[in-house]
Amino acid sequence: MNLTELGALLDHMPKQILRFKGVLLLSDEKRLALQRAAGSLTSWELERKENEEESRLFFIGEDTPSHWVDIVQRLDRLRAPS
Repeated sequence: MNLTELGALLDHMPKQILRFKGVLLLSDEKRLALQRAAGSLTSWELERKENEEESRLFFIGEDTPSHWVDIVQRLDRLRAPS
């Protein structure tokens, strides 16, 4: 994932998304842990694991299907080309 584009997406999350966390594999080969809780976003670099091929994000929020569909579509567009 491209970190700049991801940052723009995460800065504009719907208020119905209460928390999220995950591990991202960035386009520059870095591995980043990310967490937002209580309105605060934190991140830190992790050591890259061998054979790790995908990012994983977990979201917690209100059950508003349109928000979830939109977030999934926006995240899919951020994936770096293979």
